[in-house]
Amino acid sequence: MLSFFSFFVSGVIVDRVLKYWASLTLPGHPIILWPGVFELRAYRNFTFLFSPIDSTLIIFSVSIVVLVFLIVLGIWLDTWSTAAGKVGYALLLAGAGSNLFDRLFQGYILDYVRIVNVTVFNFADILIVIGLIILLIAFIRRK
Repeated sequence: MLSFFSFFVSGVIVDRVLKYWASLTLPGHPIILWPGVFELRAYRNFTFLFSPIDSTLIIFSVSIVVLVFLIVLGIWLDTWSTAAGKVGYALLLAGAGSNLFDRLFQGYILDYVRIVNVTVFNFADILIVIGLIILLIAFIRRK
């Protein structure tokens, strides 16, 4: 349980600190790391899953249903009992929880890593993707 708690708390803290830094530093002052390709720039993301939904209640409800589904699925598939499963769930829930916190209390998610003409994201999004990859690997290895 220590590994789950450690990864979860660490993920949330790092994401909150990076979002705080980005909110103070990047508005009006983007950092161009690779011109035309990669930059740090503050974006307020008011959309949900690439759609123009603005309702916080809908977003909250869908997020809770998805998180509960993933937890139940992990228990049913027995990925939770592995060390990799615990780390995967910790990262997934840390990223999703931090973004959900932003959505509920700010009305938007602050994204700040931009791959020009492709996407914009934040550290919580990276945690979600890495968590899902770890869970997929844990599931495949359990078979």
